[in-house]
Amino acid sequence: MLHHLIALAIIFATPCHCKIIGAAIVPHGDFSYDPTLLPLNTPSRKAAETVSAAAHSLSDRISKLQPDVIFLSTPHGTELTNNFALYLNTNGSGFAAIGQDLHNASRPPHTVPLTPDPVHLAPVLTSNLINHLKDKHQNVSGIKNFADSEPAALRWGEVVPLLTSLPRSIRNTNKFIIWSQPLRRYSSSPEMVPELLEIGKLTGTYLDELEERVLVLISSDLAHTHLASGPYGYSNASEPFDLAIGQWISDPYRSANALLVTAKQLENRALSCGFTGLVLLHGMLFQDASTPMWNSTLLANDHPTYYGMAVAMIERGVERGVERGVEQQQQPIAAEAPVHCQSKLNCSLNGVCDTATGTCTCIKPWGGNRCGVLQYQSNQPMSGANLYPHNDSDAPKVGPCVTPEGSCNALNTWNGPIVQSPTTGLYHLFNPLYKKGSLFVTQDLMHGVATTITGPYNWTSMGQGDMGSNPAFVTYTDPVDNTTKYSLWMGNNNRIYVSESLEEGPWEDQSQDHGPGSNPAPIFYQGAWYAVTQSSSEIVTATHIGDPWVHYADINVHLPADKGIQEDPFMWVDQHGSWHIINHAYAISEYDHCGQSTVSAHMFSTNGKVWHMLENPYVEPYSHAVKYEDGTSHTYTTLERPNCHFNAQGQMTHINLAADMMSQDNGCSSYQVCPAKVGGKCACTNCKYSDHAGTIIIALEV
Repeated sequence: MLHHLIALAIIFATPCHCKIIGAAIVPHGDFSYDPTLLPLNTPSRKAAETVSAAAHSLSDRISKLQPDVIFLSTPHGTELTNNFALYLNTNGSGFAAIGQDLHNASRPPHTVPLTPDPVHLAPVLTSNLINHLKDKHQNVSGIKNFADSEPAALRWGEVVPLLTSLPRSIRNTNKFIIWSQPLRRYSSSPEMVPELLEIGKLTGTYLDELEERVLVLISSDLAHTHLASGPYGYSNASEPFDLAIGQWISDPYRSANALLVTAKQLENRALSCGFTGLVLLHGMLFQDASTPMWNSTLLANDHPTYYGMAVAMIERGVERGVERGVEQQQQPIAAEAPVHCQSKLNCSLNGVCDTATGTCTCIKPWGGNRCGVLQYQSNQPMSGANLYPHNDSDAPKVGPCVTPEGSCNALNTWNGPIVQSPTTGLYHLFNPLYKKGSLFVTQDLMHGVATTITGPYNWTSMGQGDMGSNPAFVTYTDPVDNTTKYSLWMGNNNRIYVSESLEEGPWEDQSQDHGPGSNPAPIFYQGAWYAVTQSSSEIVTATHIGDPWVHYADINVHLPADKGIQEDPFMWVDQHGSWHIINHAYAISEYDHCGQSTVSAHMFSTNGKVWHMLENPYVEPYSHAVKYEDGTSHTYTTLERPNCHFNAQGQMTHINLAADMMSQDNGCSSYQVCPAKVGGKCACTNCKYSDHAGTIIIALEV
């Protein structure tokens, strides 16, 4: 059981009209309450003291907010298997066993009681919240201990945060809504993200409508896998996970991807009991487009022992749409449509601005008023509709492929890079093959070869077993020996395979355990390596493959969380020296008209340092609908893992994508197998988990 420390403490203070007056994320582990458990004059003791002091400093801040009701989310309460549980008792009582985190039989834990004992719960408000959420088809249940003849049992997940962060006066007088995360978080936290965002939004809406002033308290921790000597061992996901959470804390609106994409992908290895609570809070904070921004200061982020700790303060800032904390020249470009351009930035760096007329002249294949939309050819070749068609006959004509009774025999692919050989002119596609019924577990990396980029491809195994998923590719000239080399970057395991022969291999891992991070989009530019990872919030750089990666630039523009979450970047520098990133983007708000759901995003920069994005409205670079040469069209529910291709002049000619091959515009809302259903429905972006999935390529107008 993960019942250890986080001192991740956040205050959201506000002089606002809403009834959620603030929120705090606080520790529930031993060392935040008592850092003297660790040896004196050691780095661990010093770090724990810093975090503990920050956690206890919350008391004065919260007191100034004058809350009436405390909403407490705990990952270690009385847990139900599937549903979120809310306590219906009149009172709550309990203790924390301090010292368990030492895992030292010679130093048994001692009991610290909750004071006062009991605290007063809020059964009427809680019951109304349960009914509100059930009306919205959410997975919630009420739970009452001992027929209310005794207080509800509280333990370390509730007691430690209450003792460290709340002044006794508030513990004496306030009422508490206790929210317990379900048992399925242990195995399915990443899959719960869409559900948590939706139920967080609905819960936040309910709390905002109360007459009482509500403080939200999230009991949480970070990664538990920082030390090999710890009870959960070591994982190289621990440090990136904690950094991602720290990045989200620093700017929860613009760095939403750090939590919802990067941390989500790392959680199964990082092992964070607090992840679900943090995502729930994100949904509560950003309920709709009118939600204000948040000013944030990260006060501490460390791991004195095997698990991470952080402390921060966040306050309500200006209304959304007014950027904060960034120099004026770093602002994203916003323009009304049709655009009246003033510079090439208003043309997405994909066109020329005529300042006399205020219009953009776009460079093909880009089009639209602001040169932000890739123009598809009509009559796409049928071979491009499925680049790995070998087991299509094993998929049903209509979905789903995966049901509660099992899976069809069709194996999924999920796109990979296409590279043209400089010697033979042939096209090589490296595509991961997944296990039956899965888009999570790969079994092989397939190598396809074709005479034209749209196929058909002849397929063989790479012969190196399961090399990983989400590959990227860079052909480069090695500055050491001035030879052409080929690099294959695997997104899920940070491996970088290098070969001197595209056709023959062998492919050797040269990462030295220094990959740039999850699902990187690497480039080799002007003698150095650059990469942006899954969250698309930072660019890192290194001189050589195998060197440690260092910070190059922050990316401070993203879609707002209610519009879409960005992931799966592809980065390039165009023939004019401008930098670009295309992302898959998704939202979970569309079920029945998938062609209208968010699917992509585009960011651009003149120098790789200061990044921009079209706004008012936001512009998506690629879209769902593709027309084929046989007269048919297909509206894909999702198109992910974009890879772009350029001719010798540097002009983009094609984009290949991972695709759901079955469901179309009508979606799959009734599918039974679907991770993290929201309101009992499966969102368009999640149909892929039950359908047959594959790889397509789209020819662009050039």
